[in-house]
Amino acid sequence: MKFAIGVSYCGAGLEGWQSQPSGNTVQDHLARALSE
Repeated sequence: MKFAIGVSYCGAGLEGWQSQPSGNTVQDHLARALSE
């Protein structure tokens, strides 16, 4: 199965898109939300 999503966000308070050790990026937040 394939699916696509569009993502729109306000980057204030985040440290970019790609995962970083701080854990405060768009990718990190999405991964946590999808794993719940």
